Formats: sequence, structure tokens, C-alpha cells
Amino acid sequence: MGSECPSLRSADTHSQQAVQSQNYRGVKPRASRRSSCKKKFSRKVEFEGRIRREEVSSGVKRLFGMLRGQPYYQPREDTYMRLIVLLGKSGQPHCANELFSSIHEDGCESTKLYTALITAYCRNNLVEEALSILDEMMNIPNCQPDIITYSTLMEALLDALKFEMVELVYDKMIERSIMPNTLTQNLLLSCYGKAGKFDQMEKIVSRFRRKPPSLTKAP
Repeated sequence: MGSECPSLRSADTHSQQAVQSQNYRGVKPRASRRSSCKKKFSRKVEFEGRIRREEVSSGVKRLFGMLRGQPYYQPREDTYMRLIVLLGKSGQPHCANELFSSIHEDGCESTKLYTALITAYCRNNLVEEALSILDEMMNIPNCQPDIITYSTLMEALLDALKFEMVELVYDKMIERSIMPNTLTQNLLLSCYGKAGKFDQMEKIVSRFRRKPPSLTKAP
């Protein structure tokens, strides 16, 4: 009853011998081959992603050069804003900054362009760089941050679990007499909830009831 079946013991022995024989001949076991294939696939995807990012970056630079070379070239805010956002989406925030600097040299500067650059940094988890852009904006009279600028920053800080910074940015916004919208209020609620500050959440909710926030949303 307690003795092991000879045929099973024999099959197990043959299996071990087969694996040892494969290893000896340089043939990897199936599990090892699967792991190797996954690593190769991961490297291939990473390489292709890098190539795509470089293609987007070089394409945007070529397009900007062509636009700039036109005889009647006039900087167009909406066009360049989209190019900056595109570079941010493709993982090229520093290229976005280079493009922004070139546009700035052409005398085109606005809150929208600064906010687009902040968005590019935030998409790539470069929150400190985004905050430095916010500080720069505050010193330019015609490029002051708006509700979309603050909402973008708050969302990035919340994703980075920098709860105190979310509050700080929100307070700065209120100090500048920028009224919160539904998005900023919800971001602040999420911040307090994740930080376990439930008393603060109740204060925000009671404030909602007294004076509902604007329904303006970031694009």
C-alpha cells in the first residue's frame, strides 16, 4: 500500500534523465525557452517603442523647420501646442521643451503653450520639472496659470502620491482667485481620501453643498 508504483518511479527517472540530457546537449527545457522568448519579445517591443519615439521627435522637428522656413511664417499657437502635446505623448518631454524654447524665441508665448509643456512633463512623471515651469509662468504677466494648468499639475501630483503638494498647488490656485471646478474638487477629495484625511473630505463636501463648483473641465 505504501510502496511507490515501479512504473511511475521509472517514468520519473526517465524524465529527469531526458532533462539532464537536454541540458548536456545545450537544449534548454521548455520553461527556460519560454522565459527566453519573453525576454526577447520585451526587448523587441522596447526597441520598437524607442524607434517610434525617435521618429515622432524627428518628424516634429522637420515639420517645425518647414513651417519656420516659409516666407510668410507666423507662429500659430494652436499648431505648436499640438506639437508639444504630441511629443509629450510619445515620451519626449525634453524635445518638447526644446521646441517650446524655439517657439518662445519667435515671440510666441501664452498660457496654453506653457500648460502644454507642463502636460508633457506630467505625462512622463517629471513632476518637479512641471512645478518649475509653473513658477516660471507666475513671473510672466501674460502667461499666468489657469484652472487647466492647476488641474493638470494636481492630477500628476496625486498619481505620484505627493498629497501635500496637491494641497499646496490647490491653495496657490485659491490665493490667485481662481475658482475651483468639478475636476479640481474631485482631485482634492481623492487626495484627502488616499491620505486618510477624512475630516478634510467632509469640509470639501460641505463646501460643495454651499457653493457648487464650476463645471469647466480640462480638455
